[in-house]
Amino acid sequence: MMRSVFLLACIFPLAACSSVRLFPKKPKVTFSPEIADLKLQGRASMQSVSSGTVINNPRISLGTSLNLSDRDNAYGGRLSYGDGFSGIGFRFIQFSENAVKTTGTVEDNFGSLRPGDKVRSEFRWNNYAFDYLVSLYETKKWIPKTLLRFGAGISIQHNDASVEAISQFTPHQQTISFEDDFGIPMLLLRAEGEYKPIKVRLNLALSHGNYGGFNGDFLDLRLSGQYKIQKGISAYAGFWHYNFPGEGSKDGLAFDFSSSIEGFFAGLRFDL
Repeated sequence: MMRSVFLLACIFPLAACSSVRLFPKKPKVTFSPEIADLKLQGRASMQSVSSGTVINNPRISLGTSLNLSDRDNAYGGRLSYGDGFSGIGFRFIQFSENAVKTTGTVEDNFGSLRPGDKVRSEFRWNNYAFDYLVSLYETKKWIPKTLLRFGAGISIQHNDASVEAISQFTPHQQTISFEDDFGIPMLLLRAEGEYKPIKVRLNLALSHGNYGGFNGDFLDLRLSGQYKIQKGISAYAGFWHYNFPGEGSKDGLAFDFSSSIEGFFAGLRFDL
């Protein structure tokens, strides 16, 4: 909560300038269903028990060890109220990854898993974000016929994730799950260039801290292009990178899950 107050305290003095509005003049509701092609990457470690002693183990690859290396589809959407650039918005995305035709080979002990285990795993991730963004500056002077806009705000994001890894030829299996306590407050920055009917946008949210099941540096980066098909309907696509450091414990064994998700997304925007 204190981090949220701090971020707001940084943003509101900027928004208090006479030329900056806390909310757009003529807001409208927009809805954007979205699909993404994403891939999980990173490394993880988990303690194990040997002869009654808890052992700290090195990190193993999520791809080669846990078989979490395939691209899979994610589904979600966004509902917003503003002028298309600033205002408030709610986003959700649900992602599940598994590879049923291949197996990974565990490199080192990972909880109940042992080196050499051939495993198949499933990773599930849910992300929910509430954004508030203020337009701070806009100009048409820098690039001919192009409107440039810059804004800042706050994004409160909730993440929950789980992994289930099952050995195919031994009785070993391991599950872990982790989620933040009350949401992750992130500084939100946005830049956009519009040369009608095309828009290019960079969206950046970042934070650092300990939020229960997540501890470390967070980065939510989206670069996209949008094309206006007709009045009230636009199509967009882009690249997304999301970095989150998970951690926790299961049955008294600590684990860390240093990972990121990245890939491509596309959607349609409807002005309601």
